[in-house]
Amino acid sequence: MTNRTNSIARRAIPGMVALLIGLPVAARANRPETVDEAQARAQHYEARAEHARALGAVAYKHGQLQRAEAQQAKYQAMAEQMAAPPVWTAPSPMADHYAEVAQHYRAMGGGPAYKWRRVAEAEAQRRSFESIEAPPQPPSAMGIELIEIPPPSPADHPACETVSKPVVRTLACER
Repeated sequence: MTNRTNSIARRAIPGMVALLIGLPVAARANRPETVDEAQARAQHYEARAEHARALGAVAYKHGQLQRAEAQQAKYQAMAEQMAAPPVWTAPSPMADHYAEVAQHYRAMGGGPAYKWRRVAEAEAQRRSFESIEAPPQPPSAMGIELIEIPPPSPADHPACETVSKPVVRTLACER
């Protein structure tokens, strides 16, 4: 004999599992794949924001204007990010080291490596070092002009005989 709680749980658990498995797929399906799609969505939300501005206080009070502007900014940024050329970063030795450490922990097997979060820590360290060490850009690419500063000449410094304080004399005359 089954009671009410058991039958509800029997129906609710598979529904919750299906919901949790299906949500990431639905979220990825809604993401634009090309620059044109992202720009089209940005224009769509820009039109919605214009419509909300025309409605006035009602749209502002219910947050329609803010949501439309936020979505428009999101898709515009996404379009700019997709249109930008990919940036290649040189692999850093520390990032390579932590990638090898993570691979070693994975090869050890499930138990302690995952339970004590060694794999996750090594992966986090690898990502951290990959993000820190970017290849240096030449100054000309950044719009900065380098100016050569000449080394100081001996005529700029007073002669050791003209210095009266002993501490200054020893520091200045040691060169």
